[in-house]
Amino acid sequence: MREWMQDLFSKREHWWILFGLIGQIMFTGRFVVQWIASEKAKKSVVTRSFWMFSILGSSVLSIYAIYRKDPVFILGQVPGLFIYARNLMIMKKEEHEEATIEESAVSTEAQSKSTVQETAVGAEMVMREENESYEKREALTGRIREGAK
Repeated sequence: MREWMQDLFSKREHWWILFGLIGQIMFTGRFVVQWIASEKAKKSVVTRSFWMFSILGSSVLSIYAIYRKDPVFILGQVPGLFIYARNLMIMKKEEHEEATIEESAVSTEAQSKSTVQETAVGAEMVMREENESYEKREALTGRIREGAK
């Protein structure tokens, strides 16, 4: 077994094969990540880690394909890099928009609370003024009645 391992990694070509296998494992790992996330959510989910594994695996496999000078393999991997990167950009934009909407909702809620508080304070002031005015009218009416007697 030891001789086999030494022979496997003694040649430069074998290191490239190992490199390609690592890329393939990472590329396949994206499906495992996506499957686990979907099982947890009980619906189909594509996570950021799916796209990261896609980029990492495809990058390593692209390098391996270029080393092997395999045009079919190169054409199968390189274009995907742009698609995976674009999906990450879209996710980032969506997260930014969601955060902006959330901040706006919090701000609107705070403004609504402030408006309600201002309205309550204003109503209380109006009621006080009306009460004071009523008390003054009653006092004046009482004095007028006393003066009329």
